[in-house]
Amino acid sequence: MDELDEEDALIYSHFTHNGFVAFKEFFFEAFFVGFVIAIFFAEAGAFGIDFPDDTRGFFGEGIDEIDIASKALEVLPLATYFGLALGGRGLGHDFHFGQDCNRNTIWPHKETHALRIPHRKKYANFSYLCANMALAHTRIYGQDSPLPRPPEGRRYMAYVETYGCQMNFADSELVAGLLHQEGYSFTTRPEEADLILINTCAIREHAEEKIWQRLRYLESLKTVRPHLMVGVIGCMAERLRQRLFEESPVVDLVMGPDSYRHLPHLIRQVESGTKAIHTLLSREETYADLAPLRLAPNKVSAYLSIMRGCNNMCTFCIVPFTRGRERSRPCQSIIQEAIQLAKAGYKEITLLGQNVDSYNDNGLRFAQLLRIVAEAVPNVWIRFATSHPKDMLDEVLETIAACPNLSPYIHLPIQSGSNRILARMNRGYTVEWYLERISAIRRYLPNAVISTDIIVGFCGETEEDFQETLSAMRAAAFDSGYYFMYSERPGTLAARRYKDDIPPEVKKGRLEQVIALAQQLSLESNQREIGRVHPVLLEKVSRRASEDLTGRTFHGKAVVVRDIARSHQPGDRVFVRIREVTSATLIAEATDASPLGVD
Repeated sequence: MDELDEEDALIYSHFTHNGFVAFKEFFFEAFFVGFVIAIFFAEAGAFGIDFPDDTRGFFGEGIDEIDIASKALEVLPLATYFGLALGGRGLGHDFHFGQDCNRNTIWPHKETHALRIPHRKKYANFSYLCANMALAHTRIYGQDSPLPRPPEGRRYMAYVETYGCQMNFADSELVAGLLHQEGYSFTTRPEEADLILINTCAIREHAEEKIWQRLRYLESLKTVRPHLMVGVIGCMAERLRQRLFEESPVVDLVMGPDSYRHLPHLIRQVESGTKAIHTLLSREETYADLAPLRLAPNKVSAYLSIMRGCNNMCTFCIVPFTRGRERSRPCQSIIQEAIQLAKAGYKEITLLGQNVDSYNDNGLRFAQLLRIVAEAVPNVWIRFATSHPKDMLDEVLETIAACPNLSPYIHLPIQSGSNRILARMNRGYTVEWYLERISAIRRYLPNAVISTDIIVGFCGETEEDFQETLSAMRAAAFDSGYYFMYSERPGTLAARRYKDDIPPEVKKGRLEQVIALAQQLSLESNQREIGRVHPVLLEKVSRRASEDLTGRTFHGKAVVVRDIARSHQPGDRVFVRIREVTSATLIAEATDASPLGVD
């Protein structure tokens, strides 16, 4: 019999939800529920239900008028009832069968398609995987009693703390929007919160270490606020799942990046006395219909997610395993949100995706999306991140050159300058291809700012490989970048295939060399800006001098504008002349001169 791989299991994962959960104390009862479900799917497969091809649930053109879909909805509560009768208190009841892709409405379908032959063996296999999926993905562990309630007469207060990439910050705003709909208000001090959510990053070990430290601090808060709920959400939650409960008793709720719609339900479960977890990955979820609540105090810059997940499977990267497969958000919902942001007064929008160049909404590609967004909000600066070298086309560069509000800032990770290491990383391009893309960017966008990512000390990296990375940095003449030592992530292809054989001291030495060269290249790039005039979007008051404001040029370089706080405020656009530079920052003064260059 053929076996299901992890991809196939994820397709079916939305068929098992909190109605089929596992308690440590009631393992046998939960297994019994899974067993009943498994039997049902075996029988359903025999009758010919076609599950995966319809994201809206059961559908179709029936066979012999057998009402399989309705029978499915009848069996599910029955299976859960058996578990309850045997003592499995707290079993959930959020059934997904027959619901739409957003899991909002039960569809009363009365007919079914016949099962196609290529899928018969897979559904037979799926029948015995159901119990395992229920245990692996939707566990809820019992607590002794419900949490105490906060004082009567006031609204619940939430505190959302975010670590990691821009996508995490955008996700935190989605979560805040859901909490706002539930009646929560927000605080900037965790000591005042009734609910604390930590949106986590799993890209490197150091990122996870910070979360463990933070959780230890939150234990002290819970001693003085017994009703406090603590949730860990995001990529680390997706990766570690129940381990978070086992190693940090303060954690009440665990939720992966594709599970945010279930937050209100999970909160209610915690309030009733159970620890709650939902870490199902999805092939459809884009949150296109959810309204984010912008958490930044100033309406200057906003993140707008255009896609989720990643299909590239770079061997070092955990993202496909924590954020799932690639999904593009419908263009129309992106345009609507961009227009709403412009009307709300935002001056800059950053379009986000793990690989924006692979955006595809029913044939509408990223270059077309860029043009549509730019034309929809002509007075808003548009940026995007992140591009992938193997997918960046000249069409995107032509679009940026043609639209005056598309920023010529491009983040194009190279990761390594060695073709041998790039192949080990499964990056899908060579150094020669990458440098040709850099040349194309410079050709179409002479004033472009290009940043990159570089990993040193990847498995098997020799000194020769490392020197090739330094040579590639010089050839590309990066304006800025982000540089890291390789950190093995459990479950990635690299962790399974290769030995992490570069000593830490060698990694550290190579990183220091990369950073030194990067600072030199950045300084040279910034020195070429002295005397030039640029439009700048002011973002905030400088931390070093209250009379100065900081911001970014149109092409993405950080600027400190001297003595401007009395006459301007964050959100203003001004022309500035660059007077001094460091490797990281331009230092400027406001001017009325033309932004075309030196007078």
